[in-house]
Amino acid sequence: MKKNDEIFKEEVPEEELHSKIDVDDHIYVKRYGLFGGRVIIVLAIILALTALLSAIYGIFSLDKNSEGRDIGVITSKYQLVVIHTDDSYGGTIKSFSSYKNNDNYYSYNFSVSNKNDVDLKYDVSVNKENGTTADLSLINYDLLKNNSIVKSGKLSNINKNKIYGTDILKNTSDKYEIRFWSSNADINASFVFKIEVLV
Repeated sequence: MKKNDEIFKEEVPEEELHSKIDVDDHIYVKRYGLFGGRVIIVLAIILALTALLSAIYGIFSLDKNSEGRDIGVITSKYQLVVIHTDDSYGGTIKSFSSYKNNDNYYSYNFSVSNKNDVDLKYDVSVNKENGTTADLSLINYDLLKNNSIVKSGKLSNINKNKIYGTDILKNTSDKYEIRFWSSNADINASFVFKIEVLV
């Protein structure tokens, strides 16, 4: 048998024959979603911009109110030790009948200690509390620091309750006495106060 006789022949209907001349073999992939890859690209750009803006905001917010310090520098908050002679941090004068002048006065004592390794500034405030019926313009005061008068006057003349501001050296203490009296207050007038020390 000759080699040419081994070729198999198959008849194919004419309607199944297609010409491949000038035909591109493109494969088309169906896109998913509303806009396909464009939406994913836009979302990626938005996320990248959001991350960048968040990082910038974080850098500036961490350094906010830092008073010019370098980013990452931590400022310690120092505290003073204040010891009061009354657990209400102040006192109550029910009547000024016994406290008429600077020889007969109401006295309250407290101390301020700085146990830190730096010098600090602090303010002493006298806060009028509920129950006060006396006219503050009629109440006199003397503030003594370490047995010396450092401030005196009328309670109505102090600004925002701040009666005194000073510095305290590291590892030192200040002893205070505040005296109140009134020669003109009503005999039944009362004065309720608290002492506050602010760094």
